[in-house]
Amino acid sequence: MEYFTVTAGSYEAAVKKIRELYGSQARIHSRKTVKGKSKGLFRRASPDFVEVVGYLSSSALISTSTMPVPGENEKQHAAQAPVEDAGLRSISEEAVETASFTAAAPSSGIASVHQDAAAGRALEELKKVRRELARERKINKQQEDAASALKDILLENDFSRSYIDRLTSSVFKGLTSTQLRDRLLLESRALGFIAESFQIDMDAQDELSRIVVLMGPTGVGKTTTIAKIAAHYLYKPVRKKPAPVQAGSRREKNSISIVSIDNYRIGAVNQIETFGEILSVPVTQINSPLELDRYLRDNSHDDLILIDTIGKSPRDQDIFDEMHRILSVCGSRTGYRGGGTKVKPRFFLTLSASMKTADMLKTVDRFIPFRVSSLIITKLDETELMGNILSAASDSRLPIAFLSTGQKVPQDLEPASVGFFMRKLKGFTVDLEHLNFGGFKEPQALHQAARLE
Repeated sequence: MEYFTVTAGSYEAAVKKIRELYGSQARIHSRKTVKGKSKGLFRRASPDFVEVVGYLSSSALISTSTMPVPGENEKQHAAQAPVEDAGLRSISEEAVETASFTAAAPSSGIASVHQDAAAGRALEELKKVRRELARERKINKQQEDAASALKDILLENDFSRSYIDRLTSSVFKGLTSTQLRDRLLLESRALGFIAESFQIDMDAQDELSRIVVLMGPTGVGKTTTIAKIAAHYLYKPVRKKPAPVQAGSRREKNSISIVSIDNYRIGAVNQIETFGEILSVPVTQINSPLELDRYLRDNSHDDLILIDTIGKSPRDQDIFDEMHRILSVCGSRTGYRGGGTKVKPRFFLTLSASMKTADMLKTVDRFIPFRVSSLIITKLDETELMGNILSAASDSRLPIAFLSTGQKVPQDLEPASVGFFMRKLKGFTVDLEHLNFGGFKEPQALHQAARLE
């Protein structure tokens, strides 16, 4: 950088001189007034003059980088020479003088003004971008904090991590900074997502098929659930259009029978036969596809035939193949025709509420070849957490039909509902006990209702 020094009788004259000598590239660094020296007793003292120090800039743009820094310039100038009242100027004064000097240049000054305006606009854009980035960082931090708190609640309820990721991604989408601080809003959106993430098999609840097959691994309670269904439908219509009942007369008991193809588990037949004796429901042991086909034809007029399947590990391929061979009779594409009417069997997969989500999904994958239509959840009296069940139901896209909530037959069997699962959730500040989840569609409705609690 090249410095220069110009002296003149006044500051204005010094500026004019600099402009003539150096043009618009010149920048003022500092100025000082120098007192004239006395030449003797009878001689007039030389006049005061102004000394201006400047430099040549490689750019005509005015920026803070070309301006003197407060404090540093003052120390430098104080060391160079004594300064009078005018002293060194501040950044703002120097910038004004430099801008005035630059604008005074005849032709290049106009270009400099345009450049200064462009630089100002660019600076404002930069400030705007910085403000936007700061706002986004703030929102991201708020979202991270809110997501962490919500994830803790979901993990407490035993939801799977993949389910939680989908939920949080949906809940926080499009929320403002203010909304991210509204816990009630976040909870209502989360509950709305949960309520709509799984389905209830209303068709199975309204009308059972004439042939019902219960499947599932060992120990999930298939046999007990078979007995509960049999007891539940002894006097209840199995289908929407039961035979008419005359006034004053008692409805006749449905014709229900139970078939067991479980020849492997010790005591399985004895257990189901005991239930049959108590309910006065016939129980038949089947060992081959031919026997099952003959039985279905001979009992084609039964209102309900319940089939209890082999309760063995789903990893035992030989047993699986045998069960598939036997059930092919009632699970073929043409279906079983009884009494001239086509019968479409319904396959339920029975899962224990205490199973882990991963185990539930593995079991679903194993039994899907049997064309399972919906789920029956058992042993709900053995756990208080619903997240694993809802995660599996959502991931498998299988609706839930019935729930087994205890050991009592048939009292502890009930149709599944959204409300049953939602009211079991823990950690939410919303009063779930007094909310109606039937046909839950709009999270905002929950948000408003919760405020009234």
